[in-house]
Amino acid sequence: MEEFQTFLKGVGIGLNGSPENISPKQLHEVLAKVSGHTYEKVVSSVMLRSMQKAIYDTECRGHFGLALDYYCHFTSPIRRYPDLMIHRIIKSYLHGEVDQKAFRSLRKKAKDAAEHSSETERTAIDLERDVEN
Repeated sequence: MEEFQTFLKGVGIGLNGSPENISPKQLHEVLAKVSGHTYEKVVSSVMLRSMQKAIYDTECRGHFGLALDYYCHFTSPIRRYPDLMIHRIIKSYLHGEVDQKAFRSLRKKAKDAAEHSSETERTAIDLERDVEN
């Protein structure tokens, strides 16, 4: 974020605050300021690359972009393995199949899947950037 703030100064835009406390609202305001300008895509791209990479985790860490304290990544089970894992866990819970033993097992499986998915997603992003470059 510190480098992004410096970059923005170069195009005449201020982003106040310490890099650790930049809010989603502030970033949205930056995008609104550059909307329609020739450098809009560049600013958007640099912003995305400046942000901390998302990771899958078993702990609730919220969602920065949506400004939510509580968030569960849950989309289509055909898209990502963590989505399928969440579907299975919720289904098991709703059917009363989650006792302490099952909870420990699911927690371990979810943690392993989260780590693997984060690694493979980063690899895919790096490959995509290499192709674009």
